[in-house]
Amino acid sequence: MLGSLERNGWHVHQAVRPVDEAGQIVIFQECGGFPLRALVGIEEMKAAYEQHRQQPNSPPLHIVSDEMASVFPDLYPPEPELLERARVMQSVALPLGFIAQREFPTQTGNRLSQRLYAFLRPIKELGEEQPIQLGATVEAVGMKLANDPALLAELEQVVEAMMRGTTAADRAKFTGLLSQHLRRKQEEIRAGNGGLEPQNDPAYQAEQGRVVAFMQRHNLRVGAESAPTVPRLASATNGSGA
Repeated sequence: MLGSLERNGWHVHQAVRPVDEAGQIVIFQECGGFPLRALVGIEEMKAAYEQHRQQPNSPPLHIVSDEMASVFPDLYPPEPELLERARVMQSVALPLGFIAQREFPTQTGNRLSQRLYAFLRPIKELGEEQPIQLGATVEAVGMKLANDPALLAELEQVVEAMMRGTTAADRAKFTGLLSQHLRRKQEEIRAGNGGLEPQNDPAYQAEQGRVVAFMQRHNLRVGAESAPTVPRLASATNGSGA
């Protein structure tokens, strides 16, 4: 044991001593992280886990519902470019109403429902929306999109199509919604951080940067003519069903 420690750079001549009493037990413990993605077959196990978890009325895999689990990074982290695109959609699609909270059945199959964020996929032929479950928290929305490139690309296309088809009045309304979103963020930061100025908060700076870049790309600016009505998707921010 001592020789092994020495070979790994641990100089323990004065720190390790013989145990004289027979009633004493010496325990050595090594603490170190092990990457699960190094296990053989982990991708297949992950796919089977997700397939079971998404099936309606399937037996629960956990005895408790951990709402933070959907916020944690995937076993295979998304590419930085994908993660940033997902964060942009998280920042703008929520206040614009492309993502909103909806009621979904619980995994246990009982009569209770759970309120989750969802992408409101438009069904043009019916004039309706199909809620696509994303997660229980705002952070979970970004992680879900980052780990599902196809869904992220679909949401981006829906947003871009809507922005290309807007009038000046619609753009003014979108500007107001994004500005309100940033003002709410400012209020949350001041309330939760003892009056900290939002402009000094790195998280707010990143959020503001994503929103401003989106507004610049689509010619959205404060001071444009206001609109008396809101486009249908934008009105979904009130949380009402289709």
